[in-house]
Amino acid sequence: MRYLITGGSGYIGTRLVDRLSRREDTEKVVICDVAPPRTFVPKTEFERLDVRNAEGVRALVERVRPDVLVHLAFILNPSHDEKLMYDVDVNGTHNVLDAAARAGTGQLLVTTSAVAYGAFADNPVPLTEDDPVRGVPDFSYARDKTESDRICQLWAAQHPDRVMTIVRPCIVFGPNVDNYLVRLWT
Repeated sequence: MRYLITGGSGYIGTRLVDRLSRREDTEKVVICDVAPPRTFVPKTEFERLDVRNAEGVRALVERVRPDVLVHLAFILNPSHDEKLMYDVDVNGTHNVLDAAARAGTGQLLVTTSAVAYGAFADNPVPLTEDDPVRGVPDFSYARDKTESDRICQLWAAQHPDRVMTIVRPCIVFGPNVDNYLVRLWT
């Protein structure tokens, strides 16, 4: 299996790359990120690429021809530049999905966020995967993740012959995590 992981140098990406590289059926894991991974493991390649670069993303997906494309790239730490955050989170997602469609990638896994559901009193308990995403519009991170999620849902409907998995994780903590949320609570 050939994997392409955007945001593969981040916390979740690093752990996923490590696990995939240990699988016998893994031929190659290509890490696509603006920063190199802290460590390199067998069966991996690194490509420095920003998901905002639509042509670069298209060329990489076309060259790698992954069996599975995992899109983890996003900005978590508030940059106070909402345009940059939107450009990476929403336009970057669009670029990745467009490249996957053109290359015929059969399986995609995209992470958005649990914040895409929105914290509303009328949310069903428990929330299910089929409940609508309607993030809090005043929180740019939630707004961007909600839009990215909707883009993925639309892509899946337009490409019924492909497998699209949307994962909506909550805040992730662990060893070596360094972001503003960890600093806020430690």
